[in-house]
Parts: sequence; structure tokens; C-alpha cells
Amino acid sequence: MAVLCFNVFNESAWFGGTPDLPRMLRAAAAAGFSSVGLDVFSLARHVEAGGRLEDVASGLEAAGLRCAEIAALLIGPDPAEVDAQLA
Repeated sequence: MAVLCFNVFNESAWFGGTPDLPRMLRAAAAAGFSSVGLDVFSLARHVEAGGRLEDVASGLEAAGLRCAEIAALLIGPDPAEVDAQLA
């Protein structure tokens, strides 16, 4: 059986703006997806805008979704930049 995963990176904060994660979760569930792929840039922007990661987790649960992936950790030559992403 195929499992559909909606990846939110097309509207990621990586490209600017502040994605509406709760809206995207509801839309993914309404479209029949059973899982989503989130990204660290949008999660960080969500928190910067006053949201909480716990609310994203609750939104996943309320929509009947699971998080199948979280993209993207950028690896580069500067160890301090990599460490800053993990903080």
C-alpha cells in the first residue's frame, strides 16, 4: 500500500516568508495525505513568529498525520555554522 507524504518545502521559510504550518497540516490531511515532511527552516520561523513546536505536534495529531521527515541540515566547511543550526 502506498503512503502519501506531503512535503511542505515548496512553501518553506528557506524561500522567505512565514509558512502557515497549521493551515498546511489541515490541507494535507484534507487532501488525503497520511504524513508530511517538515523542514527546519519553517519550524524555526514558526517559533520566531511566536508559535511553539508543541503546537505543530498537536496539529499533526489532530489532523491524523505523522511526520515522515524533517529536512534540511546544511553541512559546510564552517563547523560553527553547522553547530549553530543544531542549537
